[in-house]
Amino acid sequence: MAAQILDGRKLAQKVRDQVKEELEKLNKKPGLATVIIGDNQDSHTYVNIKEKMAGRVGFSFVKKAFPATFEPKKIIDEIQELNSKKEINGIIIQLPLPENFKRHLILKQVHPFKDVDALHPKNLGLLVEGHPTFLSPFTLGVIDLINAAGIYKTKTVDIGFYRGLELPNLKGTKIALIGNGLLVGRPLSIFFAQQHATVSVINTSTTNPSSILKDADIIITGTRGKDVLDPNDVKDSAIVISGGNDIDDEKFSDRDIFLAPSIGGIGPLTVAYLLFNTLLSAKRSALIN
Repeated sequence: MAAQILDGRKLAQKVRDQVKEELEKLNKKPGLATVIIGDNQDSHTYVNIKEKMAGRVGFSFVKKAFPATFEPKKIIDEIQELNSKKEINGIIIQLPLPENFKRHLILKQVHPFKDVDALHPKNLGLLVEGHPTFLSPFTLGVIDLINAAGIYKTKTVDIGFYRGLELPNLKGTKIALIGNGLLVGRPLSIFFAQQHATVSVINTSTTNPSSILKDADIIITGTRGKDVLDPNDVKDSAIVISGGNDIDDEKFSDRDIFLAPSIGGIGPLTVAYLLFNTLLSAKRSALIN
């Protein structure tokens, strides 16, 4: 039986349509800014995609690009300037950063209410407490993909800035996360545990990862590796989400699973939810200004 593809592009279009509809009720154009440092070509490609999608929904977009030789103190000054601008509602620090930049020092410069990637220490702490202001775009995209499989009943909840969020009932579900990075593994492990799922995080030191994977109902990858998941380690009817362009989709094409592929899976949804979070920030700003 062929894998059932979870189409992130179609789901992302629904999110963007919702953003455009909500934008008509707002008497301002939301602004999204990206700070990119260095010449990583993949990073520049991702930023260009974000700029394109921001324009499609009617957002303004500011791209601040700096060489890797730029002084970290000057980067901080640039971020603080973006924080001070009322027309900027969301700020993204494009990762990864060059080695001479300390990630945690740069990320915490973004104002928590403009931190649409949900990477500021305060927002991560609120997630740990179970009362997040923002959920990460990746987490929101994963929720949509799991719901699209149609396996789990959903419940409507209000969380932080989110109203009427449809969450899958994952109580008792076994979830395996390959990778424990800041963008994927860490926030997802916290969020899923709060949904009463049984979460296993697999890293390079994990003993016998195959036994964990074969028992998992949902597998999500988030590494910088290649071909990190063997199709023989996935059980029938499992949901597999490639979060790091790190699996060979073709190897899973004849498996009886739900597959969010490396291309056209979580990627478009992540960008769409960056816009969604920026809209939420803009709506909050409109209420207090």
